[in-house]
Amino acid sequence: MIQPNNKTLENHLDLTVSAFRCGQEGTAHENLTLLIDSLSKLLTQLEMEAMLQMAPLLEEILAAVARKDFSWAADLMEYKLSPLIKQ
Repeated sequence: MIQPNNKTLENHLDLTVSAFRCGQEGTAHENLTLLIDSLSKLLTQLEMEAMLQMAPLLEEILAAVARKDFSWAADLMEYKLSPLIKQ
Protein backbone atom coordinates (compact mmCIF):
# COMPACT_ATOMS: atom_id res chain seq x y z
CA MET A 1 0.00 0.00 0.00
CA ILE A 2 2.72 2.50 0.97
CA GLN A 3 5.75 2.43 -1.30
CA PRO A 4 8.02 5.51 -0.92
CA ASN A 5 10.39 5.50 2.07
CA ASN A 6 9.00 2.13 3.11
CA LYS A 7 12.13 1.22 5.08
CA THR A 8 12.06 4.51 6.98
CA LEU A 9 8.44 3.94 7.94
CA GLU A 10 9.14 0.35 8.97
CA ASN A 11 12.12 1.48 11.05
CA HIS A 12 10.15 4.21 12.86
CA LEU A 13 7.31 1.77 13.44
CA ASP A 14 9.55 -0.99 14.81
CA LEU A 15 11.44 1.41 17.08
CA THR A 16 8.19 2.89 18.41
CA VAL A 17 6.66 -0.50 19.15
CA SER A 18 9.84 -1.72 20.87
CA ALA A 19 10.15 1.41 22.99
CA PHE A 20 6.51 1.24 24.14
CA ARG A 21 6.88 -2.45 24.99
CA CYS A 22 10.07 -1.77 27.00
CA GLY A 23 8.51 1.11 28.92
CA GLN A 24 10.71 3.73 27.29
CA GLU A 25 7.95 6.30 26.91
CA GLY A 26 10.20 9.22 25.96
CA THR A 27 11.90 7.28 23.18
CA ALA A 28 8.57 5.85 22.06
CA HIS A 29 7.02 9.31 21.80
CA GLU A 30 10.01 10.62 19.83
CA ASN A 31 9.78 7.71 17.39
CA LEU A 32 6.00 8.03 17.18
CA THR A 33 6.45 11.66 16.16
CA LEU A 34 8.88 10.62 13.43
CA LEU A 35 6.49 7.88 12.30
CA ILE A 36 3.56 10.29 12.09
CA ASP A 37 5.69 12.83 10.21
CA SER A 38 6.68 10.18 7.68
CA LEU A 39 3.12 8.94 7.32
CA SER A 40 1.66 12.42 6.93
CA LYS A 41 3.92 13.10 3.96
CA LEU A 42 2.62 9.96 2.25
CA LEU A 43 -1.06 10.18 3.10
CA THR A 44 -1.68 12.61 0.25
CA GLN A 45 -0.24 10.03 -2.16
CA LEU A 46 -2.56 7.23 -1.07
CA GLU A 47 -5.74 6.24 -2.80
CA MET A 48 -8.96 7.19 -1.04
CA GLU A 49 -9.65 3.59 0.02
CA ALA A 50 -6.26 3.31 1.72
CA MET A 51 -6.73 6.64 3.49
CA LEU A 52 -10.17 5.59 4.71
CA GLN A 53 -8.68 2.37 6.07
CA MET A 54 -5.73 4.05 7.77
CA ALA A 55 -7.41 7.12 9.31
CA PRO A 56 -9.51 5.32 11.97
CA LEU A 57 -6.54 3.14 12.88
CA LEU A 58 -4.31 6.18 13.42
CA GLU A 59 -7.03 7.81 15.51
CA GLU A 60 -7.29 4.67 17.65
CA ILE A 61 -3.50 4.54 18.12
CA LEU A 62 -3.36 8.19 19.17
CA ALA A 63 -6.32 7.70 21.53
CA ALA A 64 -4.51 4.76 23.16
CA VAL A 65 -1.37 6.87 23.60
CA ALA A 66 -3.43 9.76 25.03
CA ARG A 67 -4.90 7.51 27.70
CA LYS A 68 -1.44 6.00 28.31
CA ASP A 69 -2.46 2.55 27.13
CA PHE A 70 0.91 1.99 25.53
CA SER A 71 0.53 -1.77 25.29
CA TRP A 72 -2.63 -1.40 23.19
CA ALA A 73 -0.99 1.30 21.05
CA ALA A 74 1.98 -1.01 20.41
CA ASP A 75 -0.36 -3.90 19.54
CA LEU A 76 -2.28 -1.73 17.08
CA MET A 77 0.92 -0.56 15.45
CA GLU A 78 2.47 -4.01 15.27
CA TYR A 79 -0.55 -6.04 14.19
CA LYS A 80 -2.70 -3.53 12.27
CA LEU A 81 -0.51 -0.68 11.00
CA SER A 82 2.60 -2.71 10.23
CA PRO A 83 0.89 -4.96 7.65
CA LEU A 84 -0.41 -1.87 5.85
CA ILE A 85 3.05 -0.33 5.73
CA LYS A 86 4.89 -3.52 4.81
CA GLN A 87 2.62 -4.46 1.89
